[in-house]
Amino acid sequence: MNSLRIVKYTLAMLALNTVLSTFITLIIGSDNLASLSFGKYFTYQLLPSYLLNAAIYTVMAKRNVVKAWNYGLSVYLLSFIVGSPQF
Repeated sequence: MNSLRIVKYTLAMLALNTVLSTFITLIIGSDNLASLSFGKYFTYQLLPSYLLNAAIYTVMAKRNVVKAWNYGLSVYLLSFIVGSPQF
């Protein structure tokens, strides 16, 4: 497997999710996000992030059909490790 490809997709995923989340928070407002019902929170915050990640995984899988599951799992684990430190 190509480690550079894994890092590239992980960084792209983290950067694009940060941009998307920041954009949604600026549009809706952080106070409004906290007071939304679950249905609206799911629609405004969770669903766009899921769709963006699904699109990134789809592009990655189409580029390497043979080892798509290996790359997908590697990107997921690296994203989890990089995104979960509690400072």
